[in-house]
Amino acid sequence: MKTAIVFGSSGGIGSAIRKRLEDDGYSVLDDSDVDVTVPEQVTQRVVHPIDVMVFSVGAPFSGYVLQSTLDEWRRGFSLYIEGLLNCISAVLPIMQRQRSGYIINIGALRAFSTAKGKAVYCSCKAAAATLMDVLAKEAAEFNIEVTSIHPGFTDTEFHKHNTKRPYIDGKKVPITQPEDIANAVSFLLSLSPGAVVNELCIGKAFDTDMKGLEFLPCTPDKQ
Repeated sequence: MKTAIVFGSSGGIGSAIRKRLEDDGYSVLDDSDVDVTVPEQVTQRVVHPIDVMVFSVGAPFSGYVLQSTLDEWRRGFSLYIEGLLNCISAVLPIMQRQRSGYIINIGALRAFSTAKGKAVYCSCKAAAATLMDVLAKEAAEFNIEVTSIHPGFTDTEFHKHNTKRPYIDGKKVPITQPEDIANAVSFLLSLSPGAVVNELCIGKAFDTDMKGLEFLPCTPDKQ
């Protein structure tokens, strides 16, 4: 049985990925209560051998460039860059010794399709995408595969308070589901070693200035 760990599996996309990996026959390690910004907590949960690591940790950061405080910038990079690095540092040496493994980061379309009022979030996601691109080149000689999955607007609690469900001209817009991302992870893991996928984009990142676009409250009758 292959072993995986999904950092950020307590809800949303991470929870869906964990369930799909378990359904696919993986033994998924417990990541509950792990603070990915603390290296010791990360390494304590990783075992040898480890076949798959998924980084699906997220937190909303809203604010314009000059409205975002330095503390918010530091917290954003601590989570999305230092946290990702801590998880990579825990699994990469094991995978190098094995000469096999798969590292997946759940990024965001906002890394490329930026939006006003999302300065910290967009910047951190862009930096993480670049980090993963470099890692893919460095890890290839050890037969370790590296992929960034970039979801657009996804139906999770992540958007409950900081973003509203999109409607265009009064009609609810279909959006990506967490299970879609989980299915993408399963698909990637099913590919042959020669089928390299460095980045995978899923869904839409809505332009807040789009004609007819409204963001309405996520009330039960609008789900």
